[in-house]
Amino acid sequence: MGILRRVEEIRAEEHMKLRRALARADRALREVERALIEEVSEDGAVDMWGDPIKKEQVAPKRQRVNLRPLFDVWEPFERSVLDCVDHWEMELWPLVKVWVGPGGAAASARVIDATSRMQARREHTQELLRKVRIESNFIPELRPSLMALFASLEVATRAEDEVIPGLMSGSPDVANHTAISAPPRHTAHDITRNLRALHFEDDDEEQRAGGMLDSLGRFMGWLRG
Repeated sequence: MGILRRVEEIRAEEHMKLRRALARADRALREVERALIEEVSEDGAVDMWGDPIKKEQVAPKRQRVNLRPLFDVWEPFERSVLDCVDHWEMELWPLVKVWVGPGGAAASARVIDATSRMQARREHTQELLRKVRIESNFIPELRPSLMALFASLEVATRAEDEVIPGLMSGSPDVANHTAISAPPRHTAHDITRNLRALHFEDDDEEQRAGGMLDSLGRFMGWLRG
């Protein structure tokens, strides 16, 4: 498989699935936000005379969660992920098409520059990812969609890692050889296997992780499709 085909494949497969996973995670976060707003509204419900409405049976409420710290890191993270895949599609991919064509050697410096800038953006994304993981850790409603997003981001990152050395080589021939000899592509199954090897502090934590892995297993079927 040549470098151009692999760049196109990453754009059409790994990056498209990453976009969808990001959109699903964002919807899940907005749904949690709406649910919390509704809970606050119910607490202040009054009748026509302004007296608090008494309920015969009050369902136990979960502990209130402050979503502001998560939103503060989620929105920059979301923008950073989209910036990376947009950069791949709108700048790097067109440059590679020129680079591998007749007389494309003149584009080598531009390909290297575009790849270097993409790597810097990826490093920034990873910094924000660590913050998102920390802030979302205690919001169980978000775990299935976020685990799927994290897996999709990992798959896309590893796919990019396979071609970056060739793109940075400055030679279309070297890049084509790198793409052809790349190791087997990583899948969400690899990531799930690694997650199962984690150490859990208590039974409750292991049970919660089991639920996340079940959700990730269903996501894997979609990812392969």
